[in-house]
Amino acid sequence: MLCVTPFAAAQGAVLSAAKAGDAVVVESRGSALTYRAVVDGKHGGDISQIRLPADGQVVAREVNDIFFLGQHAEDFTLRGWSGPEKFNIACAVELVSQKPDEVVVRVNLLTTGTFKILAKDPAEIARLRKTHPSYKEKTLQLKRTYTFKPDRVVVDDELLWVYPQMGIKTFYFTAAFLPGVVQGPLRLVSGTNTTAFYQVSSGGKKVPPGIVYPCTAENFLKNGYKVSVRATSMSFDADKSDFYFYEKSWQQDWNQLSGFMYRVGDRAAGQPIRTTHEVVFSKATAAEMPPVVTIHSPAWDARWMAEKGEVARYTIGETVKLAASAVNSDGTAVPGDDIAWEIHIDPWWNTPAVTLHGANPTYTLPDATDEVDKATSKDRALLAVINVRVRGKNGTEAVEPFAMLVGRPKR
Repeated sequence: MLCVTPFAAAQGAVLSAAKAGDAVVVESRGSALTYRAVVDGKHGGDISQIRLPADGQVVAREVNDIFFLGQHAEDFTLRGWSGPEKFNIACAVELVSQKPDEVVVRVNLLTTGTFKILAKDPAEIARLRKTHPSYKEKTLQLKRTYTFKPDRVVVDDELLWVYPQMGIKTFYFTAAFLPGVVQGPLRLVSGTNTTAFYQVSSGGKKVPPGIVYPCTAENFLKNGYKVSVRATSMSFDADKSDFYFYEKSWQQDWNQLSGFMYRVGDRAAGQPIRTTHEVVFSKATAAEMPPVVTIHSPAWDARWMAEKGEVARYTIGETVKLAASAVNSDGTAVPGDDIAWEIHIDPWWNTPAVTLHGANPTYTLPDATDEVDKATSKDRALLAVINVRVRGKNGTEAVEPFAMLVGRPKR
């Protein structure tokens, strides 16, 4: 069951489309729900940009990127993405038709990937590295048809693995929301079952009990909109797929990645994979919208960027003034008693997270006390992972993540 604002909210909308170089720009206007989407040939024919509403800020850099992975025994893997320009060998984007209530765009992409050597023998590793240069081998052919509607996009994909002697093993269907746009957690919907899904690593995590593929992923935006993604058909057994990922935002330059992970099983040579996904735009209802959280301190420019030579803004022993506020879906302020901070200094430490309460607590950054932790974190900066958890008056929960470097005092 896909829980969205009724389609009537988009009645009266008029779609328009225009070809601009390698891209097609589609707009839906004329109703309470508007959006603007860019299908970009330079980015593999992905929807590389979404504005929601049409005159608002860009909320997603893409909503349908495909990550693909194949494996050749124990020798190597070959993997890539449909969106990054460096993977594209050839891409054609065609505006097929446009009517006031429907726009059709077709994409034909030939893309490559990057090899990861699995072999252990040094001679075999050297041979494979010499004969398997990344970004040059034809790997995947993607035929894609978009059908734009007033409040949604239907994405029909046909994936054909063209690299010889191996086949596609796994692929992800991924949305990437811009920094500070999404209010977590994600909500997964399967039939009448709904459950929150929190940030995990790029390896993903099993979907919670009661959730089975194909399910719906509801991504709540801080501006009160919702982007719901679901698969409506697929040419493989969905029962083999039970992982989802809502990647830690600091792993992707603070873009929030949200996506399905499909295991497709053994595929015969030359046998394509077909899927249909819907990306639905709607206004979140007051009953389902989580509080919108803003972290005021630490400041946004203190976030960890994983850059070479990055300097920590805080050091061990320093007291950090924490500050956050939140607004309920009805516009009222969330009281401080309903705001909590979970702080974990260094993910590799055995030391458990600390929980603080209130909108404006303080926290003194500790050094390691456990001998194992001391050895693990010797001579390097640490990472402070902060999660601000907020209870909404409508019974929802919001979680706002933050990660920052913590340095050691000079001696």
